[in-house]
Amino acid sequence: MKRFIPILLTLSLCLALCGCGGAAAEPEQTTEQLQIVATVFPAYDFSRQIAGERAAVTLLIPPGAEVHSFEPTAKDMVRIQNADLLVCNGGESEEWLEQLLEGQEAPLHVLTMLDCVDALEEEVIEGMQE
Repeated sequence: MKRFIPILLTLSLCLALCGCGGAAAEPEQTTEQLQIVATVFPAYDFSRQIAGERAAVTLLIPPGAEVHSFEPTAKDMVRIQNADLLVCNGGESEEWLEQLLEGQEAPLHVLTMLDCVDALEEEVIEGMQE
């Protein structure tokens, strides 16, 4: 019986060390999966709902951040450059994006949400004071 104690301890130690192995690496994204970058959450949610599992959708501007004064980091610029599609609002709130896209080497598909709707003109109502 005394002879089995060292064997059991050794076996227990081996089993314990095998359980301490690192977690399996996450599988790399397939090249078939589209890479979509959305600037704001509504565009992100819209893209995620439509693309489903066929695309990896990334939100560029974190929730709560001010869109008008957002300054992209180098990592954000790489995300945009490597994306297959950029979904943005456009307009005055994302003027920084226009400057960023001017220097883009490869053609990037950009879906500007403001281009997808008809703009309404303001109506002047008589008797209203400004």
